[in-house]
Order: sequence, then C-alpha cells, then structure tokens
Amino acid sequence: MYNKIINFSGRKYPGKNNLITDVGGLTVGNSEDKDIITGVTTLIPNQKFIASCDIRGGAPASREIDLLDPINTVNEINSIVISGGSVYGLDSASAITSLIGNENIGYKIDGSPISVPIIPAACLFDLKNGGNKNWGLVSPYYDLGVKSYKNAKIDFPLGNYGAGIGAVAGKLKGGIGSASITIENELVIGALVVVNSIGSTVIPGTNILWSSPFEINNEFNTSKLPTDYFKKEPSLIDTLKDTKLENTNQKPRENTTIAIIATNADLTTTELKRLAIMSQAGLARSIRPINSPLDGDIIFTISNNNIKIPEPREISITELGILAADTLARAIGRSVCNAKSIKNIKSYMDFYTK
Repeated sequence: MYNKIINFSGRKYPGKNNLITDVGGLTVGNSEDKDIITGVTTLIPNQKFIASCDIRGGAPASREIDLLDPINTVNEINSIVISGGSVYGLDSASAITSLIGNENIGYKIDGSPISVPIIPAACLFDLKNGGNKNWGLVSPYYDLGVKSYKNAKIDFPLGNYGAGIGAVAGKLKGGIGSASITIENELVIGALVVVNSIGSTVIPGTNILWSSPFEINNEFNTSKLPTDYFKKEPSLIDTLKDTKLENTNQKPRENTTIAIIATNADLTTTELKRLAIMSQAGLARSIRPINSPLDGDIIFTISNNNIKIPEPREISITELGILAADTLARAIGRSVCNAKSIKNIKSYMDFYTK
C-alpha cells in the first residue's frame, strides 16, 4: 500500500484516459453480436480487488450478489460481468467462470485441484430492440462472455459496444459509458455504466442532458448541437411529463442501468457498501425517473486499497461518495452522447441534429 495519505482538497481532474481503467489494475473487455443486437462487457482485475454492491431497482437479473454483502466470507472478486439478454445473459458469467477456473484463478480450496472464481454479474433487458433473438436452445451469451474476457484492454470504446450495443435510454439509444476523476494523480475514482433505463437522460422540452452540470472539458462532445439549447422554457408540466414516462420508449420490467465504481482508496467492504449507496445519487442526477419498480438498477463498488484515506474516515467516505456520484453522472452523459442509432431507436446526436 502507498503510505502517503491523500488530501481531498488537492486538484481534481479526469484521469489519463477518462475511463474506469485509470484505476490501476483493471481492464475492460467488450463483445457484440450485431445481428442479435446484444453484447457483454467484462471488468477484469489483475490484482486483488474487494467489492460490494447496492441494488435499488425492483427487477434485477443477477448472480453472486449476496456474496458481496459485508457480513459474508468472500469479498475478493475475479471479474464483474454486465450482459444483455436478461436472464439469458447470465450464461456469459458462467462461461468466464469455466474459462478462468480452468486456469486456477479464483478462491482456493484446500485439497481441491481447481479454484472457484468469484464473478458477480448483472444483466439488462434488450430482448425487444429489433435484433434477431431466435437463437433456439443455446443462447449466444456463453461465447460472448468468453470473447469479452479475451478482448480486455485498458483503452476501450464507448457507446454501442459490449452490453451497450442493445441498450435504450428512455426514448434515445443508450450504451456503455465511462469516466474518471483523480486527485493530484494519486487517488482515483472511475465509473463504468451501461444505460438501459426506463427514465429519460434529457431535460424535457430541451436537448440538455440531466448530467450536463457535471461535464468536464466538453467530454460529452455535444459541440455540434445548436447553441440555443432550450427549445422552450420547460414548465413544471413538462417536468412532470418526464416523471409520467411520457418521454420514453421503454416498457415495464424491460430496463436496467448497471454501474461499477472503482477506486484505489483504502476501504473496507462495509465502506464500499456505503460508497455504492452514495453513488446511486449519480443515477438520480442523470436519469429521471430512476430506481423504479420497473428497473433492475445495480451499482457495484470495488477497491484495490492502494491509497490511504485520512481520519476521520466518515468524512473521507463522504468525500469519496460525492466524487463517485459526480463521476457516474459524467459516465452516463458520455454513454448517451457516444451511442449510435440502431433500427428505429435514434441516438442523442441524431435525434437533436437531424
């Protein structure tokens, strides 16, 4: 562990790649099937990372979630998988379990010749996005899982990649997004997200993203949009329309926003749980509505514990939570602005410029 204690008042700016992989020891792999319009995104640590999570959506499709409760025994993860395909997508995590278990990666059991990989996973619903879902008895997710793992790298694209290829965000095309923030290039927080929400990412009556106040250095790349952002001054009625789901193409139980928050701060699993809870504010700042009975929203939090945080720890955790929520909001903005139109689902850029 690095002995210097971080100072939260230090200068803050995005990491080198503005991706979750700015947190050392992480890579991300993506795989897609463009005919089915679905895919898998896999986060892979190459050093020890402990984990926790927080579920706020009412319809999650997931595995190994209970294991991440701080009261349970095993807290080190070997991968985290985000997949399309709803429950079918869980095959992708099974595939990676078999793949790396065969390489003796995972939880070691005395007297056993194999290891047990710990691979939490969560899936989004993309079964009605226009792709060919007639795959018969064998789903494509086993192969997509293996490919995503083998494709892992530090620098990866955003938008229509991995689990984001079939995602829909309200009435717009969703996708995969990522962002990072660092304090003096020492403490780092990164976010990875796949946005497939029933809620809207855009303020009603405008083409302004809810996450726009958190943008840094034009990272949403929306400079092509008209400078007169407001089509009209949004009224209270406009805003209420958004909460009544009139600004969405999505239907009940067909939605999920899945995120991973990574940091190098020295945290316990209980503190990671609190960080996951606080990070949910990032969803609320950039998607409206969120955490509904119709979504399966999950946030994972992980840490390699390389950087010490100062006492009192409660204040440090609060600072981390603020930064994590803002970084997640930025990742959501980047996911929507990097997405491309598919079938009859328009991207943010196409919807507001064409």
